[in-house]
Amino acid sequence: TELKAGQARLEASQARTEAEVAELKVSQARLEASQARTENDVAELKAGQARLEASQARTENDVTELKAGQARLETNQASMWGELRRLTGTEYERKIARILRRRSQRYFGITGSELVHSITMPNSNLIPELLDQAFDRNAINSAEADLAQFADIVIAGVNADGNPAYAVIEASITVDEHDVSRAKDRAAIIARATNAATIAAVVGTELPDDIRQLAEAGGVAIIILAE
Repeated sequence: TELKAGQARLEASQARTEAEVAELKVSQARLEASQARTENDVAELKAGQARLEASQARTENDVTELKAGQARLETNQASMWGELRRLTGTEYERKIARILRRRSQRYFGITGSELVHSITMPNSNLIPELLDQAFDRNAINSAEADLAQFADIVIAGVNADGNPAYAVIEASITVDEHDVSRAKDRAAIIARATNAATIAAVVGTELPDDIRQLAEAGGVAIIILAE
C-alpha cells in the first residue's frame, strides 16, 4: 500500500515536472522568438545607422561643395564689383577731367588750361618728368614723387598774374577725409616740384558737412558737381 502511495506521489511529481518542462519549453520558444526579433531589430538599426552615416557623409560633402561654390561666387562677385567700381571710377574721372578743364578759370583762376595728368591719360609723362627733375635737384624725395604721381587730375595753365599755375584735384563720388588729405599733400609736393602756384581741390557729387569743414580748414577748394 505504501509503495503504491509512493508510486502515485512520484507519478504526480513526474507529471508536475513534465508540465513545468513543457512550460519552460514554451517560454524558451517565446524567448528565442523574442531574441530573433531583437536580433532582427538590431540588424535593421545597424543598417539604418549605416544609411544615416552614409547620408550624413554625403550631406557634409554637399555642404563642403556648397561652401566652396559660395566662396568662388563671392570671390567672383568681389572681382566683378571691383571691376565695376574701377570702370565706373574711370568714366567718372574722365567726365570730371573734361568739365574741370573747361571751367578751370571759374574754379581755379587758371587760363589757357591744359589737362596734363589724369587716369584718362595713361601715356602722359609730363608730371612724372617734372617730379623726376624735382627729385634730381633734391626739391622732393622719392616717397613724395611716388605719392604725387598718383594724383587723380592735374590741370596746368597760367594764373591772373600770368605765371604758371597748377590745380591738383582728387575726384570721388562721395568726398571723404582721405581725398582731402591726398589733394592737400599732392598739391604741396607738385608746388615744390614746379615752383609754381598750385591749388589743391576735391570734386565729387556728395560732401558731408564735416568733410567740408576739414577741406576749408586745410585750404582745399571744394567743387560739387551733379552726377
